[in-house]
Amino acid sequence: LELVWKSHGMPMTIDDKPILPLLVDMAIKDSFIEEYGSDRYRWVHDKVQEAAFSLLEDVKMSPFDIGRILYYSLDPSQLEQDLFAVVDLINKGKTEKSAEFAQANLQAAQKALELSAFQSASRYSSHGIDLLNDTDWSTDRQLKLNLYSVGAHSELVVGNVDAAERYMKEVFERGDFTAMETLSLTMTKVT
Repeated sequence: LELVWKSHGMPMTIDDKPILPLLVDMAIKDSFIEEYGSDRYRWVHDKVQEAAFSLLEDVKMSPFDIGRILYYSLDPSQLEQDLFAVVDLINKGKTEKSAEFAQANLQAAQKALELSAFQSASRYSSHGIDLLNDTDWSTDRQLKLNLYSVGAHSELVVGNVDAAERYMKEVFERGDFTAMETLSLTMTKVT
């Protein structure tokens, strides 16, 4: 919260009193957010979060802006801990093609797979693919392969066989990957 507040140029104190603790206390008291863990907070409901984001339009800050600020400001362990929240904020925005944010979506998709959250893994891999140039496989080749592999696997697990086959077809029709590079995708096809 402090990172976003500072990056938007908001004052950190009023009459030498820190503002953020007061705002957080008010938000907790009024049941907008709840504390979970040490110095960690979350919205009490999606609708409350949506309402808060709609207010951000007045100050010209979007969920994407908040996600981007967090992505670049959090240390790697904090980012890993809050990966889903940060990537979800980034994905809510209108961003240009970006390998960096596609990589973040791949990380979120892989983490979702580890947690057996296959629907989420599918969504993250799809969004990551959308963030890359569709036709040019010469750049970000491994990233694309990984996104397509995770996408195929997660789509197959949730029963979207057609989507899984589209992902696999896209890779196998290229014909320029080695057997080792496509091993995980081949294993998905076999299962």
